[in-house]
Amino acid sequence: MKNTFAQEGYNQPEYEDAIMVYLKHEHKAVTLPDVVVGTGLKMEWVEYTLRQMLGKFPAFLEINDKQELTYSFDLTPKSLPVGKYFMEAIGWVFWAIWQVFTIAFKVWIVVMLCTYAVSYMLILTLTIAVITRSGDIFEAVFQGIFYGVGELWNMLTGKSEKSEKSEKSETASSIEDKHTLNCIFSYVFGATPPKKDKLATEKLILQYIRIHAGKLVPVDIVRLTGWSLRDAQTQAAYLLAHYQGEVSVTEEGKIVYDFPDLVKAGGEQNALPAPIWKSPFVKPLMNDTDKDTHSAITWTNWFNIGMSIATPIIALCMFPELEGEVPEWIIVWFTMIPFTFSFIFFLVPACRYFFVYRQQVKAQRAYHRLLVLGEIFDRLPAKITPDMPIISKNVATNEEAQSMRLVAELPAKEREAILKKLCVDMNAEPIATDKGVEYDFKELL
Repeated sequence: MKNTFAQEGYNQPEYEDAIMVYLKHEHKAVTLPDVVVGTGLKMEWVEYTLRQMLGKFPAFLEINDKQELTYSFDLTPKSLPVGKYFMEAIGWVFWAIWQVFTIAFKVWIVVMLCTYAVSYMLILTLTIAVITRSGDIFEAVFQGIFYGVGELWNMLTGKSEKSEKSEKSETASSIEDKHTLNCIFSYVFGATPPKKDKLATEKLILQYIRIHAGKLVPVDIVRLTGWSLRDAQTQAAYLLAHYQGEVSVTEEGKIVYDFPDLVKAGGEQNALPAPIWKSPFVKPLMNDTDKDTHSAITWTNWFNIGMSIATPIIALCMFPELEGEVPEWIIVWFTMIPFTFSFIFFLVPACRYFFVYRQQVKAQRAYHRLLVLGEIFDRLPAKITPDMPIISKNVATNEEAQSMRLVAELPAKEREAILKKLCVDMNAEPIATDKGVEYDFKELL
């Protein structure tokens, strides 16, 4: 069916309003003839309008007991309770505070961490020179400090001897090298999340359609995304409206979505995208700094903490005329301020650890669900039991993925809880037997 008609005698808003009034009155899945009879509108325009509405409202297509194609729309107003509005507002406030704190503390990091590290090295050098009464030591160390400051500046700006020697042969890998300053920010605030492509999932499904001869069923979307069957049906209806799709019904009563305009004409066909449970487990990390850089940042901050405590003692030892009283400006500028900064420098990632840990647990549970879903697909059409063993063929083969994979053998309670949730998500039927409960995922066939 084409989505273009002569516009004579047709007003889409009026048709939509009439159809929505009918759908709200019926509260059930309806067929095309039902809508035509219930509204008194022309069939060709009703069919066209229903197709357009699939792209505007959450909807899905199903086959009823009489093997008729039915439309189901969710026309419920999307309003949130007052409590959820309040919680969202609180969330936005905390997000804004965190953003302001992040920017301010990044500026403070640039000024404080490096400035005090150099200042404390000068104080320590001066102390050593006075104690040893050797000007040569002071000169050597002082030169070393100036050299170190230069190297520190190169590190912060991303320059190095290696990059200077190969400026003309810069590669993609050298461009991706992180500046030390970015590593410090990552140490405190965590890795900067990659920019998300909002259409990534839709692109994946469209790629599958193109390779799969323009054919799609909701179960294919479940394989690619791990979504519930209802969400997959809703997405299929959305694609039908936006990508010139057609609908057909098989002899077994299954809906097949056909997108002839997306089929690649001639040429070599690529391999179908892998199911989502074949993807490696991505564990949320505290930061993305390497081990050596992480250790260097940690020890630099510990050095600042130690020197902030030691500086008043050094001042008393070097200047007996102070008579046991350290000037207030030394206490403020060389003890209180740097100690507070260094304490917060460690406190922020320590507090963030609990948030990251919750993310890791959540990601782990989501991945366990995908593993079980993959096992269900591998065992179809057999019925599934809670004590089914999790076989290992869904585990990725590359070494990086294997190192990040979770143990495939799940605890019995967790496996049973996942199966119960998947039973709801995939419209499975629980069957009581003498040996216990079995789950029939026939909708995934």
